[in-house]
Amino acid sequence: ALSGEELTLPEELLEPLNATPMRDPSGELTTHLLKRRPDGTIEEDEPPARRWLPWAVAAAALLALSAEVVALRRGGPLPVVVGHRAPAAPEGLRIETRPPGASVWMDGRVQGETPLTVKDLRPGMHQLRLTLEGHAPAELTFDVPEGTNALPLSFTMPPLLAPAEIRSEPPAATVTLDDRVIGVTPIQKLSLNPGRHEIRIERAGFLPSVKQVDARPGVKLVVQTRLDPAPPELAPSKPASPIPPPLTEGMLVELDPSVTPPRRISGKPATYSKDAQRLHLQGTVEVEMIVDEDGVPHDVQILHGASALLDEAVVEAVYKFRFEPATKDGVKVKARHTYSQKFP
Repeated sequence: ALSGEELTLPEELLEPLNATPMRDPSGELTTHLLKRRPDGTIEEDEPPARRWLPWAVAAAALLALSAEVVALRRGGPLPVVVGHRAPAAPEGLRIETRPPGASVWMDGRVQGETPLTVKDLRPGMHQLRLTLEGHAPAELTFDVPEGTNALPLSFTMPPLLAPAEIRSEPPAATVTLDDRVIGVTPIQKLSLNPGRHEIRIERAGFLPSVKQVDARPGVKLVVQTRLDPAPPELAPSKPASPIPPPLTEGMLVELDPSVTPPRRISGKPATYSKDAQRLHLQGTVEVEMIVDEDGVPHDVQILHGASALLDEAVVEAVYKFRFEPATKDGVKVKARHTYSQKFP
């Protein structure tokens, strides 16, 4: 009964009223209250647990906001959700050379010629070697982290100079290369630019020998000649001793026991860049240069490369070197000099 009045409930409401009291998840008994609306209908009041639920949610939100305010006042960081992008699937390693057409060996196996993409490259350390006839070879060790794409690699493979050796019988003959006197025979260490050259070998009392030679990059050229005695009417009454070429300051000479080679006095080696460290690039770069009479390097050329990234770093560093120039008989001269740097 409500308010002293007799109330008849529909049958569908009797079953819940007669049901056994239920317990909520906290274990407390759940109480159902009935109210009569002004129009005479009956409604079920919300259980106490439902009445305080909105207030609990509001209180929790207020506490969270207060915590953020305190963190801001104290300079503390707010929690941030950071999304992690799934690593990209490896797509292969792109290898390019200038000029193209270099043979590619990866971990001791032939892969083809540049430009080339090496597919299915497993994560880890790899060894790469590039060769091109007449050009400086390149070797590199690099790392491919798991789940990442290998960055493309590019190499500059400059033409090699042609090593040459000049001999004569009898020795001590004057050698002229392309109208420039370079010394007397035997000349054992000579570097020629690729292409055609004229070599003239002469000694008093003998007929001169003139040869046209083709120097090929990286291929040793050996010039050996036997000088024929000059006819009596052309030979002097007394054979003259061979006259060495006049030595002047700044003359380019070939290194021999009579030459004191250049000595570096300033300049730092190339830096192992962050990009090279990230890729774990490993290799040795060897270059050749001409050091002039003032100790300044010129015409730096790569003899053995290890990727454009490392090669360019070494060449840039070498041009900043300064040397004590080479000397011959106390005269400052130009001379060829080699330098190599290993990474890391």
